[in-house]
Amino acid sequence: MIQKILLKRTLHVKFVLLFFFLITSKTLSQTGVTRIYTDWNGYFTSSSATSVVANQPNTENNLLAFVWGGKTYSTGVNNSVLTTNSVVFENTLFRALKIQSLNYGSGTFFLQGSMIDGSLTGRILTPPISGSTSLPSELASRLTDGINGLALGTGIANILSGSSSFKIGTNNVEIGAIADNRPDIVVTQVASPNSTVDTFKFVDVNDVTVGNVVNVAFNSSSIPVVGTYRLDLFNANNGTPATYPANDTREIRLLGMDLSSFGITAANAAQIDRFVVNFSGGSDCAFIAFNKGSLKTAELALVKKAELIGCGVGSVIRYTFEVTNTGQVPLTNIVVTDPMIGTISGSPIVSLAVGATTTLTADYTINGTDVALGRVTNSAKVTAIDPSLNTVEDISGQTNGDDVPTITNLLTPPRVGTIKNITCNSLGTIVLSDLPSGSWTLEMNSGSGTVNTSGSGSTTMVSGLQVGTYTFKVTDNSSGCKSPLTTGTSIISQTTNTWNGTGWSTGSLPTLDQNIVFTANYPPAVDPNVDLYGCSCRVSGSDTKVTIKTGRTLTITNEVTVNGSLTFENNASLVQINNLNNNSGSITYKRSSQ
Repeated sequence: MIQKILLKRTLHVKFVLLFFFLITSKTLSQTGVTRIYTDWNGYFTSSSATSVVANQPNTENNLLAFVWGGKTYSTGVNNSVLTTNSVVFENTLFRALKIQSLNYGSGTFFLQGSMIDGSLTGRILTPPISGSTSLPSELASRLTDGINGLALGTGIANILSGSSSFKIGTNNVEIGAIADNRPDIVVTQVASPNSTVDTFKFVDVNDVTVGNVVNVAFNSSSIPVVGTYRLDLFNANNGTPATYPANDTREIRLLGMDLSSFGITAANAAQIDRFVVNFSGGSDCAFIAFNKGSLKTAELALVKKAELIGCGVGSVIRYTFEVTNTGQVPLTNIVVTDPMIGTISGSPIVSLAVGATTTLTADYTINGTDVALGRVTNSAKVTAIDPSLNTVEDISGQTNGDDVPTITNLLTPPRVGTIKNITCNSLGTIVLSDLPSGSWTLEMNSGSGTVNTSGSGSTTMVSGLQVGTYTFKVTDNSSGCKSPLTTGTSIISQTTNTWNGTGWSTGSLPTLDQNIVFTANYPPAVDPNVDLYGCSCRVSGSDTKVTIKTGRTLTITNEVTVNGSLTFENNASLVQINNLNNNSGSITYKRSSQ
């Protein structure tokens, strides 16, 4: 995990690389990046927007280097690739700052390279969220993925307005890094910039600004576009595809800043305690990183893993806590705590050298509430003291780069497979797999209530489903283990094609798998003189008059419902495929005698 956030999300900062689209009030010490180098397809470089698909990255790719102020600076991700491709660079090391959580609103989106899920047309958030709604830590993890957290092709758009603060600690700024004409902070924007202003500043232990605030408006023409990439967008609240096209495009911009941009000098550097970002609500971020040559970072990471030993009340989950000193200074008095476990044997750890890892273990006893939910979710915390007596901390995650809670399923939930929606002749079906191999009981929940069915085997098809949203959980009858609920799966009806007096709602004539609804008189003044086909037919409104002209046929699979009037002229016909006897309303046939 990269550095953690204290207080409002405190984290250590040095040279910060912020992937947004930004502009600032200072020009000498704040300059737009003019070229990027990444490891897309092995090696890729770009310095402008492009419409050439072959030059638009569509997978996760890591920032190798960038040009700022006429010089190329490596990030340390893979310098050998730069050397192989004859790139001359200044050797620097950047790493993403660790954000613990990001809140979201209705306009917040996951950003994901269009081929990360393996398809240019299908859209699947990868990795998926852990439940039916997103966790703030799951959003934050998209800003720290990739090598050293420097992945492009993933991010968050329209980060909800609010602040994040990153712990630095007093006396940890390298004085020689101030005004040295090297980028200390680099900020990027990876979606659609607007004129709203984000603010960046350093503060002391009392939240008083050290130096000055830097204001950034992401749509500034002074920050050039350095690339175009292809992506899918997903709703931040639940990870479902957003109402944007698949394989869409967005531009990439980066802004570099020196510590002197913030009014940091040798006289006030020792006062710095935290770096604070105030998001405007329109920020589109891929990551925030720091140049490790500018700050003696005190950082640590906690990874929590689980081993399930039984699944019933009284059974045990054995947790492993891996504590790593990911910073640049030794740490002491390292304390690991877990609200669900209490005392953890081996904590506190006396000291931890740079790069060292210590592993602790502890057991948690499963209770009745856990069994009912089918899963156990929790997080642990680690704190430590650096040589300047600053406190640093981390919330446990699944990797060093995230704070995603540890989730232990007591039984694997059913996997939703093929979904068939309602058609004219059949109700919906859902195929489920990953069921226990022996006997099981499946619980299905919908707006109509709960239905339990028994079966065996690893797959089953649930049929006869009406329109609605369904969740499932399964119980292994041999062990009694219960799974958590699946996320909701929707069954929808066939399309309705409505005549409004001038045209059909789908833009074309109805077909046999569509329901026909007339809300206005038919045919229009200029008779299209066509036969009509549909699954069902409804004449809506007491004043609606529908006439099937001479020689034409209305073919309907199921019922005809008439609230207005439906008239068949001489030699016009109604053909019903299914003999349901459930027509209703006034239907008139006109026939000429011979």
